[in-house]
Amino acid sequence: IVLAKQPILFVRSLQDEIVPTHQMEELIRLAINAKFKVEYQIPKGTHNVGWELDPEAYFDQLNEFFQRV
Repeated sequence: IVLAKQPILFVRSLQDEIVPTHQMEELIRLAINAKFKVEYQIPKGTHNVGWELDPEAYFDQLNEFFQRV
């Protein structure tokens, strides 16, 4: 169980070659104490360059999360 009580943003690249999809799913599932959690998926993203596929959408998601916080 993730004990963090603050909001959590999970950025998940679905083609991640380092962190398997099932591990991210488990982290998200276990974050039961988070004030709220947001998941942003990058369907064709890899571990290091997912954000480069659509930088505007990526930074929009970050901005939305921080505005909500």
